[in-house]
Amino acid sequence: MSVATNVGCHIEIVKVVNVRNVIDAKNVRKAFQNLEEDLAVGASTVPDAELIQRTNEEIEYYHFMISEIARLQGVLEDKNKVLVHVSKERKQKRLRKLQETVKLIESAANSITDEREKTVLDAIMDGEKNYIIANQLGMSRQRYYEIKRSLISNMAWLMYVIDKKS
Repeated sequence: MSVATNVGCHIEIVKVVNVRNVIDAKNVRKAFQNLEEDLAVGASTVPDAELIQRTNEEIEYYHFMISEIARLQGVLEDKNKVLVHVSKERKQKRLRKLQETVKLIESAANSITDEREKTVLDAIMDGEKNYIIANQLGMSRQRYYEIKRSLISNMAWLMYVIDKKS
């Protein structure tokens, strides 16, 4: 597996060999050729750190966002509650932003194909703690974090990189 990150104008190869499966020289050359082709057409192989961090935070707060959407809808629909016009507009704007983020997360989540990543994503979206998820899945925390890193990178790609190209 070849992973690269953009560092200014330079490309930094982070990982070329999968620890469990040693890749022969032919596969390494092919991975580099694919990387060069992607970079030649302007494709980023991995979303930048800021998008990955943003994606991680949004997925971890998904459970909260769902609850907050329900709360805001209740407040805005309550005919007995008098809201100042500015407060109502602010709540409506916040509600729309939360709904857009949830829709973006759910759309990207539906595109995840790896079963382990799907399982980890569902647990994170349900608000479970990392160490509890690893324990429930019967894996080490290190292995869990490897799967989560891959998942977050894929989600960031689906949510922000591909979405911008469309």
